[in-house]
Amino acid sequence: VISWLVCGVLSDVYGDETYEKEPLTGFECTLTEREFDRAVDCFRDISGELIKNKMTIMNAQAETRRSKYSEREMENALRRSETLTGIVQLLESDDAIEGVMLKLLKYIGTYLNISIACICRPCAEDKYMDILANWCNEGMFCPYEGTRRQPRPFFLYTQKALVLSENSYLQEAERQQLKELGLKSVVTLPIIINGSISMYATFGECVKDRIWQVEEIKLLNDAVKILQNIMTRRIQKNSLASSYAALEAILDNAGSSIYVQDIESGNCLFTNRSMRYNFEKELQDGSMQGYLAGEIHSENGIGELYLPHR
Repeated sequence: VISWLVCGVLSDVYGDETYEKEPLTGFECTLTEREFDRAVDCFRDISGELIKNKMTIMNAQAETRRSKYSEREMENALRRSETLTGIVQLLESDDAIEGVMLKLLKYIGTYLNISIACICRPCAEDKYMDILANWCNEGMFCPYEGTRRQPRPFFLYTQKALVLSENSYLQEAERQQLKELGLKSVVTLPIIINGSISMYATFGECVKDRIWQVEEIKLLNDAVKILQNIMTRRIQKNSLASSYAALEAILDNAGSSIYVQDIESGNCLFTNRSMRYNFEKELQDGSMQGYLAGEIHSENGIGELYLPHR
């Protein structure tokens, strides 16, 4: 709001006979009523230009702030996308599961710029845990003294996601335990394998009192789901490998020579121990495929193979 106080001595408004008292005289600067109106109009125009200029500056500043905010949002979205892409690529990794866990924790910890992140597995004794993977930001240290049979803190007994910030309600003993661990804010997510909680992923802040944002919690939850998928795949793969090994052991002790061939390609898929021992030469020179192709009847898949040289 702009307010002007404009005063002037008019020289042509009233005649001397209209004054009850003698008018003041001796003013060095007077003006007519028309000149006064023009002066007021000038102040009005100046006020309009000042307001217009101020609004232009404010709009430009607001646009700059919006542009900077949009730029930060785009940078953050790009970093988030790169983080999730790196985590998803771990699905195809052949590294040991501990190495995969560490890479996942590093992706998340670096993106969120938190102090520590770790994956813990409760021991058979309920009050202890093992640390399977642990990541610390630059200058930070793990709050636990080792990796085996560490005391299990209260936030690793949860059955669902647990978010602890500065303003979270905690009992005095729980707050004291966080203080002893050097943690100010914590997020704990259970890792569910085959329908039950197998491990916990914990993300902590040691430097400042952090208020976790909804987007951050969602990202952590997505990362844990990917880790669950990776571990489920590993378990299924190991189970399949164990089943194959058991089947191979059975066929090796079947008492007969077994040769499995792909009907379409003719490639050998499997030979048991007896086949490799009794027909070593035919397998090495590839003649076994020819023998089988000539003697096995396509109608019923049964044939008799006679080798005179044997």
